[in-house]
Amino acid sequence: AQIEHRLVAAREEPAAQGTITVDGWVTIGGTVVELRVGDLSLTVTADEHGRFVLEGVPHGPGRFVLRPPGEGERPIITPSVEL
Repeated sequence: AQIEHRLVAAREEPAAQGTITVDGWVTIGGTVVELRVGDLSLTVTADEHGRFVLEGVPHGPGRFVLRPPGEGERPIITPSVEL
């Protein structure tokens, strides 16, 4: 069965040392969320409600890679967004 995953919302908050915190939600809990900004890759697993938090994110263009739970599901890569 194909499961649609997408980033529902993301919010940035200023953090220490010129970085930001990204609070986000995806449609399905347990999705592995990776954020690629330049050479940096930050990865977390969304909770059962789809919520995730990435801290220490530098400013710049970034892409989210969403990896659905379960065998055989393909990752979704978002277009680049300015953080």
